[in-house]
Amino acid sequence: MNVKEIAQQAFKTGRLSLLQETYLYELFEAHRTDEEDLRAADSLINALLDGAVQRESQGWDPCPTIPDFDL
Repeated sequence: MNVKEIAQQAFKTGRLSLLQETYLYELFEAHRTDEEDLRAADSLINALLDGAVQRESQGWDPCPTIPDFDL
């Protein structure tokens, strides 16, 4: 899997999973990227900043509930 494939999947689903994020870190740490990967990463970063793609976190809930403020 390369950066472009990960970005395409994230755009398609609207989310970046922890596994995909890990793959991205590993690819960049190993310097296994090319110019096309850098463009895909730039687009993915912009989509994350714009909210078009959401990062999955450890407490990620695809159907978040309204918080209960009556504690």
